[in-house]
Amino acid sequence: MRFTSPWLQLLPLGKHHRDHPTDLLQILLISWFAVLPTIAEAGLGEWTSGGPYGGTVVELVIDPSSSTTLYVGTVSGLFKSTDAGASWSPVIDRHLGFIKANALAIAESTPDTVYTWSDGGLFKSIDAGKSWLRHTQLLQGKVVQLAVAPSASETLFAGAQTGEVYRSENGGESWDMRSNGLEASRIGGLVIDPASEDKVYVISDQGVFRTFDGGGSWEAINYGITNLEVQSLALDPATAGELYAMTSSGLFRTSEGGSRWERIAPRPTGRELGPPGKLETLVVDPATPSRLYTADAQGRGVYRSDDEGLSWSRIMEGLVNPTIRSLVIDPNNPSIVYAGSQGGGVYRSQNRGEHWSAVNQGFGQGHTEALAVDPKSPNVVYSATFGGIFRSDDHGVTWTESSTGLRDGFVRALAIDPLQPSTLYAGTNHGVFRSQDGGAIWTSTGSGRTTVYALAVDPLQPENVFAGGQGLYRSRNSGKSWTLHRKGLPPGQITALALDPSRPQVLYAGTGKGVFRSLDRGVGWSASTKGLGATFVHSLAVDPCTTTTLYAGVSGGVFRSLDGAATWQKMSTGLTRPVGSLAIDPVSPSRVFAGAIYGGIFVSEDHGESWIEINGGQISDGPSSAIVRALAIDPTTPTTLYAGTERGVFSKQ
Repeated sequence: MRFTSPWLQLLPLGKHHRDHPTDLLQILLISWFAVLPTIAEAGLGEWTSGGPYGGTVVELVIDPSSSTTLYVGTVSGLFKSTDAGASWSPVIDRHLGFIKANALAIAESTPDTVYTWSDGGLFKSIDAGKSWLRHTQLLQGKVVQLAVAPSASETLFAGAQTGEVYRSENGGESWDMRSNGLEASRIGGLVIDPASEDKVYVISDQGVFRTFDGGGSWEAINYGITNLEVQSLALDPATAGELYAMTSSGLFRTSEGGSRWERIAPRPTGRELGPPGKLETLVVDPATPSRLYTADAQGRGVYRSDDEGLSWSRIMEGLVNPTIRSLVIDPNNPSIVYAGSQGGGVYRSQNRGEHWSAVNQGFGQGHTEALAVDPKSPNVVYSATFGGIFRSDDHGVTWTESSTGLRDGFVRALAIDPLQPSTLYAGTNHGVFRSQDGGAIWTSTGSGRTTVYALAVDPLQPENVFAGGQGLYRSRNSGKSWTLHRKGLPPGQITALALDPSRPQVLYAGTGKGVFRSLDRGVGWSASTKGLGATFVHSLAVDPCTTTTLYAGVSGGVFRSLDGAATWQKMSTGLTRPVGSLAIDPVSPSRVFAGAIYGGIFVSEDHGESWIEINGGQISDGPSSAIVRALAIDPTTPTTLYAGTERGVFSKQ
């Protein structure tokens, strides 16, 4: 938790108050006592959640035996719907943690068997996602394509981003590389012939390749294709040996299993498809093979052809997020088409794409890493996720994506300028990004490619911005330039940052080796680990009224310091789980909230001396069963507690 005193955020600061922080603190304390009798307590009501729903879809698959059942793979985990997308629930095994989906596949012969490939290996479920088995063998290259043989649920093929193909005969327990004759530096698509599990097609940066022996040997089948940068491949399910391949120079078709291709038409440009983009998905209507769908991965939406690709029409009505990553057709009712988008979640059309509707209820982008509440307009809440940044204008009831300009969706930290809350900072895998319009547009601050896990803004001089990466990055000009400071810090990432709101030159950093303190705005550091040890620190919070009191959330619970981090004492009576996030009630600072890494939220009413869990009355799949990574309190009328989890944002009043 990166906590800044709300009173420092709300009070307009003149030069006198900037130069005399002691006078300012006295004013803040008077303000605090004045409002104390009228403010309700935070976090004592029922848990509710409004999302953020939607997000970035990596892959979308449909159960061939029950087409109302769908699975969505995202960077934040898996979601399942059993009512044709009307509602979604997270598919997760608590013992495995969230499953980051790089690829997703369902077995046609036994549809309860589902596979997903994560950075940690292959996950397999044989009970439709209720439980999962993890196979930890990692293959050379990141797996981005996964396919199951139609008649054999244990036979899998995997395609790697670096150009290799692998085969497993035992449901992913072990793999053999099957890349002989395959010329590729990446695999962009993988299709198994439904008539033979040994006949497989892949597309790469070198065109289309085919194997007749399950990957034992491959041959290039590019005769007739004029551009080998094949972007997508589709097999006609009604006609054996007929395939379509989309390239930047046109749509090609073969009726001979790839032995010879013909160009149906030049790739449409102009008003129909716009400038050539990347058409990474291509599907054929199983009931009407002359009808094809394709989608543009660069924001121009979905297109349909009713004449085998000779002409196309753009079908965009209702698509708010037109960057489409995945398309699937209901095999039992081909009028129903689903589109998985980047940032907007899942869309469904019930009339062959003529109109689309978002179907994201319960599909939370989830995996919230940080939260921020606008200090002047507390109805505005921001959520940083592994799928981008989301904004709510109604206290978290509804959310919209606010990620335009971010280089990727992995956002780990957020901070708001306390005097100009329309200015925000986001810590990402590519450094710090800044928005000056409330999150509508983001631009890189030029802080480099370092991963930023923590951010803090000086409440008295907000042009001073601090970012925790491989060292402490400081900007004196609102992110226009940065200086790296490492003196006294241990190797590794800074995982948490906190400022003393009355003395912003005092800065605390959580690291993998405990807490470190700087007395000169981050230039030099010294270890402050007495009583705490060199433990991994997940979060820090400073008491807004007694600023020498601070808390550290660690795997062993919560530690408290009463002397500005000089010494620490464990304060974990009643805490049963590691703590990843902290928040202090700004009106009643004796009340401290702790978010547990393995699920649940705890509250202490006595400065951390004792703790109780406050998950009673939560909605299904609430924070008691989700990793809690961020906490925030409404700073103006602190009656609302927000919890950012792997399943979205929950609030409690």
